[in-house]
Amino acid sequence: MGRKAKPADNLPESTRRLLEVVELSGVTRIEFAKKVGMSTSGFNSLFLRGIEVNHTLAKAVELEFGISQQWLLEGIGSQQAERSYRLSEYQNLCMRLVPRHDPALTWECFESLQSFPSTSINTVNVESAETFEKAALLIWEVLGDDQWWEKYQNQHLRYEQLRQAVKKTYVDLANETVIGGYDQTLLFKILLDGVIPTDEMLEPQKFFCATELVSDEYIAQYLDRIRRFAQLRQEFGGFWKLPLERKKLYVRCHNDKKNFEETTALNDCRKGRLLVSVEGWLRMDNAGQILEDRKRKDIFQQRLKMARLEGRKDNRQLLEKINEKLAQLQYQLDTLLEEWGGDGTAQ
Repeated sequence: MGRKAKPADNLPESTRRLLEVVELSGVTRIEFAKKVGMSTSGFNSLFLRGIEVNHTLAKAVELEFGISQQWLLEGIGSQQAERSYRLSEYQNLCMRLVPRHDPALTWECFESLQSFPSTSINTVNVESAETFEKAALLIWEVLGDDQWWEKYQNQHLRYEQLRQAVKKTYVDLANETVIGGYDQTLLFKILLDGVIPTDEMLEPQKFFCATELVSDEYIAQYLDRIRRFAQLRQEFGGFWKLPLERKKLYVRCHNDKKNFEETTALNDCRKGRLLVSVEGWLRMDNAGQILEDRKRKDIFQQRLKMARLEGRKDNRQLLEKINEKLAQLQYQLDTLLEEWGGDGTAQ
């Protein structure tokens, strides 16, 4: 929908100064926007909506065109940036990178975050297709139930369609946002954290500073697009999520296999054979997340100590001391079992 820009006299002072810089720069608005890391639509919206210049954009203009950010923001001092200070090469590179919020690039960054297992890094809250596949195969192997494997096979096409829909919706919206603006901040929150915006978050005045230049129909459509993006992002985040009961079943099947491996390892240890390490019991926390069961690992290590002693019972001279030590270890094992209290799926 075409809209006329605000007359220069009606723009905020910082935006009016920016317009002056653009007109004297000798480049088109498209080229100017590209140099400061903005989309053309996002840059034009500054003048269409009468939005003030923010610090990130002012710094980008200073770096690219030598215009003082203090003059651009406040009208103070010389228009030309002072060169008395020196940034390090690294600082210059960072400052050049920060304002370049290219929508396609930020989407790639979002997708790359999903490969990080650390919860301190992975803020995207996207369940793993690999975990779903692993659980489906294990349940099929242990119980002969292949319904989840069939579901996994059938969902790949739908997942790719959904991924493309989320990406396109995000990129289209991001191309219309202003760097550092309320709309871009909210968009990033939805993308990274799966935030579902409330009615308060979607109040039109938070998005449009010059509402007289924007029709009610346009505002309604724009906010509906944000809601739709949030819905798609939520669906995307939980696409491969296993139901709680299915997670519990997966943990039980996994631990059953580990228990069998433990029994084999302990028997081999009693016979003096080389032990193959057994690790990786699982448990579920109160939030339904699957974690390593460290307490169960401690139980195995305790049983392993006992198995080594049991393998030496043929030494009659040490039998009394061995039985005494086994009794102590049994007491410690009982304490561990009492602290553990389950198969890893109890909530």
